[in-house]
Parts: sequence; structure tokens; C-alpha cells
Amino acid sequence: MPHRPSLSALFLLLGICGSIGIPTARAQSADPSTARIYRLTPAATYEHGCFAPCMCPVVQSSGVRGVFRLTHTGFDGLFDHYTVTDLNWRITVGTSTLTVTGSGTYRVGGEVAVQQQLSLDLKVGDVPVEHYDSGLVVGGGSFPAIDIEISVHGRYCLDTVFEVHARPLMRIGVAGGLVQWDAMPEATGYDLVQGDLATLRQTHGDFSAATTACVANDRAGTSAPFTGAPLPGRVFWFLGRDIQGSANGTYDSGDAGEMGSSDAGIAASPAHCP
Repeated sequence: MPHRPSLSALFLLLGICGSIGIPTARAQSADPSTARIYRLTPAATYEHGCFAPCMCPVVQSSGVRGVFRLTHTGFDGLFDHYTVTDLNWRITVGTSTLTVTGSGTYRVGGEVAVQQQLSLDLKVGDVPVEHYDSGLVVGGGSFPAIDIEISVHGRYCLDTVFEVHARPLMRIGVAGGLVQWDAMPEATGYDLVQGDLATLRQTHGDFSAATTACVANDRAGTSAPFTGAPLPGRVFWFLGRDIQGSANGTYDSGDAGEMGSSDAGIAASPAHCP
């Protein structure tokens, strides 16, 4: 089935009244004090059941997908503080899907060793809201990447545990004849593709038909020349992914509302980045 993307996955360039509209702001603001959208990586997991010292197997274990918003709120001299909002995760356990929603806080910093703490109030499926906390632990040196474990009872006996592995979404903008994007944690290169929004809508999300150009292929930098303009009333879209060594990332936003993945469709397009 064709993929229906979330609008947050796309950076759009609009042709208006015969001229090109070139936004100077990015899809997410480049100001570090404002919000960033984070995507869970495939390494994120959910576990619910018995942990040591209780002697019974974990009842449920699954991957987690979804996003949250991280907003910087201040620095206290030791730690940078952030709020976590708009959290929307999905867990598939067997034939059932659990929706996770909630909010909380994150802090990272320290005087000597880098430390971090993630505290979230989460509603998992039909279970009432519970408080999940990592405690203040060593880690956070790879921020803006976030890798941390949270649980209700500290992984003790009957508990629910999330291994949170999250990275900020790539921000993309067009200005001064360049397509520009953020440097991503641990990335060694970047791919960026361009397409036509009308075709994407007419084909109900078929990226193999709607992808029209590879703007950057395995590019080490964070910008690439861009030429051309959409015709009046037409819209170009751009999607980017990071590359880590020999492993390609994903073009998807990771939003729990996405239906399927854009990766296969883009790979099937003659205009894909090899």
C-alpha cells in the first residue's frame, strides 16, 4: 500500500503567483532554545513483566516507535533543562497495539562526568498514568542524541521498562540557492531527495512516482546547491536521511501516525539516491 506521510516529515517549497517562495526559517527553528522534534530509533524497546529478584520471565517485550518534542527551558549552572511534550508512541505486542502518551522533563550536564535524567508521566494503553524515571545517571555525552532507560520501579520485580533511544529529526531549509540541513549525531554523510507534492497526493503517497531528484548523495557536508522553482500553485518537497558508515538511515519522521514507510518507495524511484 502506498505510504501516507505525516506533514512533519516533509519540508515544502511553494510556488506562488509565478515566483518562488523561499522560506528562510527551517521546518524546526534553528534557535537552540526552541523545540526540537525527536524520533525514537529502532533500538528503542518496551518490556513489561517480572525482573530480578523476582523469578519469572518478562511477559511482554517489543519495539517502540514514535516521536516527542524537546524544548530547552534554561541552564542552572550545571544542567541544561528541557521539557518533554507531545509524546506519541506506539507499541505492537502480538496482535495488539498500545498507544503511549505523556510529558515530562529531561536534564543533561554535570560538574565532572556528564549526567542525565529523564522523568516522564506516561499513560500506556488503558493503564492509568504512571511516573517513569531514570534517576540521575552517567550519560548524555552524545547529546543531542538521547540514550537512557526509564522505569516505574527501577527494573525491580513487576515493572514496565522503556529503553529510550532517540535522535532529533533533521531540519531542512532552502535559502540563498542552497538546501541546508542540520548535522545529525554520529552521521558520516547525508542523502536528500526532492519530489512533487501534487504527484504524491494524486498517487495516494507513492514516493516511487513522486520522487523527482537526488539533491545530495552521501554528502559529507550539511548543504547542497539547489536550482529551479516550482510553477505557480505547485509545491516541491524535500526529505533527508543521515548515513552512519555503511548503514543508511530513514526518510521517515517516525510519527506514530505515519502509515507505512517512505523508504521503499523512494528506493524504487529512478531518481533515488544510490
